[in-house]
Amino acid sequence: MSRNSNASNSTQPPPIIVTGPSFTIYGEIHNDIDNRFYERLYTRFTQNDRVLLEKTTDPEILQLEQRALQVIPDVSAYLHTIGGSEWLYTKGLIDGKSFEPIDIRIECGYPSQIQLRSLEEFAKTHPVDFIAFFFKTLKMIIHHKDRLNRPGIKERFNTFPPILRTQIQTYMKYLEDGTIDMESVFKIKTNLQLLGVLLVDAHLIDLITENNKKQNKKHLHIFVGARHANNLYECLQIDNLEIRKTAKGELIQPLEPLE
Repeated sequence: MSRNSNASNSTQPPPIIVTGPSFTIYGEIHNDIDNRFYERLYTRFTQNDRVLLEKTTDPEILQLEQRALQVIPDVSAYLHTIGGSEWLYTKGLIDGKSFEPIDIRIECGYPSQIQLRSLEEFAKTHPVDFIAFFFKTLKMIIHHKDRLNRPGIKERFNTFPPILRTQIQTYMKYLEDGTIDMESVFKIKTNLQLLGVLLVDAHLIDLITENNKKQNKKHLHIFVGARHANNLYECLQIDNLEIRKTAKGELIQPLEPLE
């Protein structure tokens, strides 16, 4: 992730911002960021703010990143190479601030983004193992379906398994004929990625709900990808919910399975 070096003189906000009675969700496009917005916001956080970031909750990965940060020769130079929620997390570590990771996917056993992005190549080189990977992942998702039993999230989740089963059946039929159906592989990869979005969003809904129940609740600043922000706006059942979108934000589509 790098900063947007072509930003105009005016600071560009994330493409989607969702506001509620005790929270703000900032939806960024991870590879297109004007970090000045984050730098300015960082200086305004107070003890009444709680910052949640789309960062893995897996303790082993977090520990490795903290160790790596300790051996980087020039941390200031490194900060200039990253932006958005990644910059906020790293800057918070340096300054001793307690910013909270909220991406529970890997901790729940979900494949990493690196694994999912490489699925097409994996299907080409290990077609039988790809089938095993698919069923293992789908089994894990169904195992965590109680986490997805939230209004809005549950309805979206239920549309995925039938479509995924049809797609893997198509893939297996082609494989029996000695052919790899890359169209089915692409659809499977995309739908598994979208299911991961739902897992994180359901977790965020729980955190927002828990915070709203507290007598001395803090204001939640939630930094996630634009797709998460858009989906949360559609799924959250909270009064006085507002959404602001830039032109880029208008391009973010509703979270639906790829058929």
